[in-house]
Amino acid sequence: MGYLTIIEISLLGFPILGLLLFVKHKNSKIYLRVLWILITILYIYYVLIAFDISIIGDMPDLIMLSLTYLTYSILVFRILLIPNKIIKIPVFIVGLLPMLFGYIISTVGVLGLMLIISGLETTNVKIIADNFEYREYSFGNSTATYGGKEFNFYEKYKLLPFENKIANIKMDYSEYDLVDLNVEFSKTNDNYRILIKSNETVQIDTLIKRSKRN
Repeated sequence: MGYLTIIEISLLGFPILGLLLFVKHKNSKIYLRVLWILITILYIYYVLIAFDISIIGDMPDLIMLSLTYLTYSILVFRILLIPNKIIKIPVFIVGLLPMLFGYIISTVGVLGLMLIISGLETTNVKIIADNFEYREYSFGNSTATYGGKEFNFYEKYKLLPFENKIANIKMDYSEYDLVDLNVEFSKTNDNYRILIKSNETVQIDTLIKRSKRN
């Protein structure tokens, strides 16, 4: 299942699912338990993200983003349980606005959605050292005013399905030569060194201090 399919299902289907669950199961203990499980999982996930730790790969992040939207959809309809109408009605209307935007961008704005998704999908994944890899992404295009390549560098934890993002580098077409790029990576006890060349011409040469957990 591709990125576009997952996002389309989320944007089009989850608001309806949130409504149906509210109508049929708003007082169900199982429904409330599942909701709290979702909130707990998402809380742990975003705390880890705050420390640049995530599940290995990009697809788990997309799935967690999808679950975030599902949880949001469920919570929006639970606003209707607020007894005070002065609070309930405006808060509910505001909560519906992102859903309305989701329906617009996933239907009449689907071309824009595809452009956004193209920047989320990796164009290249390469192992650069033991337990280290980088993922390359493209954003915009060379004829637009904004576009280029993005590199995320990760260290994978041994025996655990997690990875730590150690660097993020963006290179814009207007500032760098992005033809035939070659990425070199090395590490010392104190630093990571990332060297990016285009036809042997250095474009990026940076040192990144290693954190204690690395």
